[in-house]
Amino acid sequence: MDKLNPLVMNLALLLVSRGRLSLLPGIVVEYGRMVDEHQGITHAEVTTAVPLDSKQGTMLARRIGDLVGKDVVLTTEVEPSLIGGLTARVGDKLIDGSIKSRFIALRGSLIRR
Repeated sequence: MDKLNPLVMNLALLLVSRGRLSLLPGIVVEYGRMVDEHQGITHAEVTTAVPLDSKQGTMLARRIGDLVGKDVVLTTEVEPSLIGGLTARVGDKLIDGSIKSRFIALRGSLIRR
């Protein structure tokens, strides 16, 4: 069995001694984010009107990756109210290519006339 890194052991002991063990899940998430950032990986949360197959997911990850200049790992969700298209959140950026948002914009445009 491999030995535990002394820095990890010290962190665990510090969290336990200070009664802060509940912070561990957040620390793990943040550490994973930092490792991904160091490796040029970002995460995108994509919502589509219909489920994507693996080929579509791979192509979409490449396209988004080209836009942001990083390798992209997708997390997908299905929301039928989008009608068609998709929305993608990458960090603090939102890409909205849904039919629903286009209908809302068209409606606003028609009301203003």
